[in-house]
Amino acid sequence: MSWKIRIALLSLLVAVAAHVYLSFHYYPLHLGFAEGEAICSFSEKFNCDSVSASRFSSLLGVPMAVWGASTNLVLLLMLLVYGFGLSDKSDRQLRMTTLLAGFVALTSVVMASISMFYLGTYCPFCIVAYGTSFITFEALRRSLTDGFWRHLAADLQSFFGESKAYLGYLGGIPALAFFFHMTIMQHYGAENLDKVVRASVMDWEAGPATNFDQPALLVKGASAETAKMTIVEFADFRCGHCKKASHPIGAFVGSKNDVRLQFYVFPLDGACNEAISRADGGSCRLAKAVLCAEKQQKGWALHDQIFAQQDDLNRKHSIDEIDWVLKEKSASLGLSFEELKTCMESPETHEHILTQSRLGKTANVEGTPTIYANGKKLPRGQLIPVLESTYQTILRGTAAR
Repeated sequence: MSWKIRIALLSLLVAVAAHVYLSFHYYPLHLGFAEGEAICSFSEKFNCDSVSASRFSSLLGVPMAVWGASTNLVLLLMLLVYGFGLSDKSDRQLRMTTLLAGFVALTSVVMASISMFYLGTYCPFCIVAYGTSFITFEALRRSLTDGFWRHLAADLQSFFGESKAYLGYLGGIPALAFFFHMTIMQHYGAENLDKVVRASVMDWEAGPATNFDQPALLVKGASAETAKMTIVEFADFRCGHCKKASHPIGAFVGSKNDVRLQFYVFPLDGACNEAISRADGGSCRLAKAVLCAEKQQKGWALHDQIFAQQDDLNRKHSIDEIDWVLKEKSASLGLSFEELKTCMESPETHEHILTQSRLGKTANVEGTPTIYANGKKLPRGQLIPVLESTYQTILRGTAAR
C-alpha cells in the first residue's frame, strides 16, 4: 500500500471521527438533552452549535453530519477494497473511489460557502472535515497511474454491467444515513418528532398574545426593530430543564440574523417571586447577580457560568455559600465582586427582579423554562425543530402580508 493511499486512509478516518462527533452532539442539542456546548464551540464566530442549529444542517431530515459520516465510511470501504487488492479491476476501483472523493470535496465547497456567505458562523470540526476531503481527493488523484477523464464514460457505463457493485456502494450511503438516523431517533424516543412539532406550532398559533413591555434581564440577537422572531424565555437559574434549554435556544438565535432573544427570570423562590410560597433566597440571589453583572457587560457570561456550575450551586444551602461561588466566578470573568455584591443588595435590584416575576405571573408562567415566540406561548420551545418550524411559519405569514 503506497504512502499516498495511507494518507488518504488516515484522512478518511479523521473525517469519520469529526462527523461522528458532530452527529452525536446534533441529536441532544436539537432534542433538548444537551448538557453543554460542543467542544468545537469557541466563540460566536466559530460555533459548531450555531451551525448545527441552522436549517442547512440537515438534508431530508437527516443531519448533514450523518450524511458525511456515511459517505466517508463508504469511501473508506472502497479504498480498503482497493488497498488490499480485493477488486479484480483495481484501476477502476481507484478511479471510482477518486470520483466519489471528488464529489465529497465539491460538497465541502458548497457547505463552506453557506457558512461564509449566509450564516457568517463557522463550525471548526466541519472545517476539519472539509480539509480532509481535499486531502483525500488529492492523495487519490495523485495515486492514479492512468488518465481519469479518458475512462470516465466507460466507467459510468459499467455501473449497469460488470461493475454493479459500485451502485451498491452508492446505495449504501443513504441506507447507512437513514439507518443511523432512525436508530438514534428511536434511542431518544423521538420517532414522532414531526407530530410533536406540528402540535406545538398549532398550539402557539391558537394562543393569546402577551405584551412583554418590561426590560429583559438579558438580550441577544437582532434588534427589536429588525427582528422577525422574538423569543422570550422565563427561567430559573437552579432549574435543570432551564440549563438544558439554554443551549438549543442560544444556538438557534446564533444561527439567525433576524431572531432576538429576551431572557427574563422567574425564580422559583418566594424571596423575590410572589407566585411562589417556598423561599430560600438562592434563586433570587443568582438572578440578582446576573442582573448586576450585566451592568458590567458580563451578564451573559455569568449566565453561562452559573448554568455550567448549577449542580454545585444547588448543593449550597445559604446565601454566603452561593456568594463564595459567585466571588470565584466574578474573578474569572474580571468582575468586581464588591460592586456586584453592593448592586445585589440594593432595593432597586430587588424591585427589578420582583417586576420580572410579576410579568411572568401575568403571562401565565407556571414553570420554567417557559418560552414565547412573538408574544405567544410556545410549547416545547426548547426544541430546535419547534423553533425552526415556528420561525418558518412567521416568515410565511410575513410574506403573505
